[in-house]
Formats: sequence, C-alpha cells, structure tokens
Amino acid sequence: MAATAEREENAALSESVSAVFCEITEFMPEFITRVAHQRSGLVQALRMVFEKLRVKRPKVSIPDKIVYGSKDIAFAPYGEHWRQVRSICVLHLLSNKRVQSFRYIREEETDLLIQKIRQSSSSSTSVTNLSDLLVSLTNGTICRVALGRKYSDGEAEGSTKFELMWKEIMELSATFNAGDFIPWLKWMNKVNGLDARVDKVAKSFDEFLSGVVEDHRNRKQGNTDTDDSRNDADLVDLLLEIQRENKSSFTLDDEAIKGVIFDMFGAGTDTTYTSLEWTVAKVLKHPEIMKKLQNEVKQVVGSKIEVEEEDLEKMPYLKAVMKESLRLHDKCDVTLI
Repeated sequence: MAATAEREENAALSESVSAVFCEITEFMPEFITRVAHQRSGLVQALRMVFEKLRVKRPKVSIPDKIVYGSKDIAFAPYGEHWRQVRSICVLHLLSNKRVQSFRYIREEETDLLIQKIRQSSSSSTSVTNLSDLLVSLTNGTICRVALGRKYSDGEAEGSTKFELMWKEIMELSATFNAGDFIPWLKWMNKVNGLDARVDKVAKSFDEFLSGVVEDHRNRKQGNTDTDDSRNDADLVDLLLEIQRENKSSFTLDDEAIKGVIFDMFGAGTDTTYTSLEWTVAKVLKHPEIMKKLQNEVKQVVGSKIEVEEEDLEKMPYLKAVMKESLRLHDKCDVTLI
C-alpha cells in the first residue's frame, strides 16, 4: 500500500512539473530570440516570462476595499499600473534630492520631540510616555511631508478624528479574515460585522483624502517643481502636478493619488515608531550599550547643542545598534516589496 501511494504521489508531481514545463516552452522561442538579439534584454525577457506566467500578489480583501481596489503600490497586482505608480514614487517622491528637501521638517519635528521630553522630565512627579512622543514624531513628520500640515496634533482641526480613523485602519489591517483563505467563508464577515467596519472606515478615509486633494487643487501653489528643487511642495502637490502634466500614456487619477498617499502613511508611521520603540526598549535594558552610544554621540557632536544629519554618518556604533534592532524586530513584511 505504501509503495502504491508513493507511486501515485510521484505521478501527480510529474504531471504538475510537465504542465509547468509545457507552459514555459510554449513561449521559449520568443524568449531565446530576445536574448540573442539583445544581450541586455535578459531582464526584459525574464519579465515577459513572469508576465505570461501571470505571477501576481494574492488579493487581500480589506486593503482592497480601503485602497480603491488595490490602486496603490503595496497591494496592487503586478502589472502596468504597479510599474507606473512605483516609477512615479521612485523618481519624484522618494528621490534623494526630494528626501533632502524635507530635511527641515525632520529637524523641526525632532526638535519638538526633544522639547517635549525636556518639559516632561523637568518635573520630578511626571512620567514621560515615550511611546506617545514617538508616535507624535512620526505622524507629524509624515503628515507634513505628505499633506503639507499636521493632522496628528491634538490642537489641529480634525486631528482627533484622523487619529481614531487611522488607528481603526491599522487594527483592521491586522484582523484575520477567513474569507481571504477560504472563499466560501466570506459570509462570516457579514455576520461578525467585519464588512460593515471596513466599509465605514473606507468611506471616512476616502472623504478625508478627497478633501485633502481638493484643498491642494484649489489653493494657489504657484509653480510646483517636480524636479526635486526646494519649494516646500508636499507629496500631494507633486502628484497633482504629475497628473496635470500627463507626459506619459499612463493616467494618474485621483484614486491612484489617494492610494499612494495611503501607502506613504502606512509605510512611514507605524513601522518607524515601532522600530524606534523597540530600539529604545532594548537600549534601556542594556546600560553598557547605552553608555557606548552616549560616548559616541558626545565624541562626534562635541560642543554643538543639536545633532545634525551629517553627524549620523560618523556614528557607526549607532548604525550597528539600529541594524541589530531591526534584525531582532523586523517590522516590514518583505512580501510587499
């Protein structure tokens, strides 16, 4: 019986391998022709292979509803839309010059964090909640970079609503959805109220982002430079300028713009402050490492009052600590890259 089962298993495996081989060999001559005519065409030829094999990310229902049918980058299926939007982000939003143009925002938010810590520590009876301060730092920075103003400050208009809405989105993103793995169990989402929660937060977030896009579109911005010059333009300004120029055959609609902004928040807020929080917790548990870090900072900074970004390049031990923290507590899901 065991031998029979083993033969049947080997036969099924052989059939699967043969099917895949036949599917590949069906377009292999075209593949060989490309490589023969152009040595540098290997990458393009391999891309053609994957496209014809229809390699795609699995569809996740909750982000799909929130991000306009996966019109962002993180959850979009591999294809023309994903390539075009990713190219826009790499060339215009996240280029080195563009990141450097937002340096003043990072410095201002970091200074504000230090001021809050000093004020909190000045009183012998107060307790400093560093987690809340790190959340405020990352959310404030991303809000100013992406939207042009803070929506995470308790005194800002609509800040409380935004914070609650984003918290709900993060909770829903981590919610187990049986329907994604067993399709015939999707009916459970209607019974347990998951579908209603997703629809509600998706509508609220769409109204918020639509208002932000319209505000940027209506106000006078002057000339928004998409070539990375410093003009205090935020990411929404840049995306709207690319939409107006429309230099390629790809159309960047409002839903794609809102999807990209959603990804910027998701990639830049929760991941950043969680990593910082883990690093601080680990350093506090190892006083000898904290002492080495303090000595390195004092040696590099010297008599200066503030640490500048240029100083970080001269702190190899700090980099090593951050890398070790990321190794132990990796926040990023590499399957989304």
